[in-house]
Amino acid sequence: MSGTYPSPTLRSPILNGGTLSSVGESISGSWAGTPTWTGVHTFSAAVTHSSTTALQGAATVGTNTAAATLAINGQTGSTRTLQYNNTGVSRWRWQCDGANSSGNAGDTLRLFGFDDTGASLGEVMRFTRATGSITWNNGLSYPDPIYSAHGGSITADKTFGQSGTHTYTTGVAPGTGGLSPMGINQNCTFTGTLDTGVGAPNFNNIVTNDTVNAARALPQTAQLGMTHTYNTGASGDRVQLALVYNKLAASVDGLFTSNIGLEVFMHADAGESTNPANPLSRATAVNFDCRIGGTGTAYSVLLCQENDLRLYASNTVQSKGNLSIHWGVFDAGHGSVEDYGIAFSSSPAIAPATGGGNVLLQIGNWGQGLPWDPTVSGTAIMSVQANLLANLPFGWNPTVTFGFDLTGLKFTTAAFRSRGITVDGVGQLPILGPAAITYSSSGVKIAVPNVICTAVAIAAAGTGYRANDYVVDSMGNLVQITAVTSTTPTAVALVQTNYAAVAPTNPVTTNFGCGTGLTLNLTTAATGSLNLGDTGQKLGFLGATAIVRPTVTGSRGANAALASVLTALANLGLIVDSST
Repeated sequence: MSGTYPSPTLRSPILNGGTLSSVGESISGSWAGTPTWTGVHTFSAAVTHSSTTALQGAATVGTNTAAATLAINGQTGSTRTLQYNNTGVSRWRWQCDGANSSGNAGDTLRLFGFDDTGASLGEVMRFTRATGSITWNNGLSYPDPIYSAHGGSITADKTFGQSGTHTYTTGVAPGTGGLSPMGINQNCTFTGTLDTGVGAPNFNNIVTNDTVNAARALPQTAQLGMTHTYNTGASGDRVQLALVYNKLAASVDGLFTSNIGLEVFMHADAGESTNPANPLSRATAVNFDCRIGGTGTAYSVLLCQENDLRLYASNTVQSKGNLSIHWGVFDAGHGSVEDYGIAFSSSPAIAPATGGGNVLLQIGNWGQGLPWDPTVSGTAIMSVQANLLANLPFGWNPTVTFGFDLTGLKFTTAAFRSRGITVDGVGQLPILGPAAITYSSSGVKIAVPNVICTAVAIAAAGTGYRANDYVVDSMGNLVQITAVTSTTPTAVALVQTNYAAVAPTNPVTTNFGCGTGLTLNLTTAATGSLNLGDTGQKLGFLGATAIVRPTVTGSRGANAALASVLTALANLGLIVDSST
């Protein structure tokens, strides 16, 4: 059938190819073959095409006054496709496929891309009907896909219903395979060679260029804000931010490699003032703020930062340290008020008898062991490490003004205390081994008033101890637990004795070790005499030049008093009596 018909009405036609050109036609019935339609056609009822149809002009579904639906139908499990071509060659394809079953499974919508020859580049993204999740780059063969948002933002506003049991599986998209729901899930594998180029070589990147004039009444504006609220009904542990770096292979070039879990850079290269007399602003790289709030809350531990250091067996390292305070290259000035490595302070708003700390530098920790290896020689509480790399351009200069400068503090008991030596708050040495050096308005006194511990015995054994545990009693004696039954001490030994001004009252308590409750009975004794100088040494009094012990010669005659004085001085060791 061919030709032009102004207003034809065709009822049940069978059109086997050919060209129908008409205006305002009304057609009903069916046709087969591949007819070619030209002109403008309006179909007001359902039209079924049972063969391939080519629309060479524009097609409109619906009118200005009524909406209509363009449906691509197919049987269960079939693939329904909407494709975009370029001169007959595939470029993009929307595809709906997957057999239906229970739970809204199947009929997944996918977007595919094609190369210049029409060959598939793989699936770009998919929409899962059952969960509403969108999966990007599923098995995609594109080398460098980038998903960009220009002039807008990407927002996720979702409430996850955590029902049933979910198993976490690495690399599985949210909502599939029983995976616990996640807000963001990224599992990327990077391969190839990273060469020189512009910008930082980051695998993931967030860059913010800021010209916002923020009101001073607002809190600090953050580039990345993360808030996790643990609400009623929650249970279990939480980690706000977990950074895991796994180095599972050596660098392929075999060169020195730095492996850093977290780097924080604060580059304040411009400020609000250039006047040192009136400085403004503050530059801080890291600020931790840890609190326990509410009312009546009871925690076992409040800890702002913990560093866990591990060097596994059979591995080696030249330098091992848990925390390093380092002044970096280009540091070329000093603070006009303060210049320190570590500072301990508290808010001026904290009232006495409320908050603040008790110990600033503590060795050991509640429920933990001592930090050094007792089998290694050369361990120290504090030491100076020499430079071993010969890389100092200005030389090694050990000049320092003070070892410890605690001038502004008041010590109520002791400025320094260890086993064997105690310096009290005003500088006296009431315990210097067996001796004491004290002073008063009448002068300095050197004496040997202290008692020494000579033996220890168990009074109450306590529990929780281990064989070869060490404890320190209230007198300061170091005592080893040499035998236990289960965790109860049965024998102890005095390892290092200590001194005290007076003998303590038995039993005495103990500290340290693994257990609690051990008390001891101490045996003490006087410490003996005071000796000034040793054989062959020199001694002087009241500014006189020190000399070796003098020898007195000559005749005493019948002077009994002189004989007695010479004998007494000789007995004290001040002279050698060679008189006759």
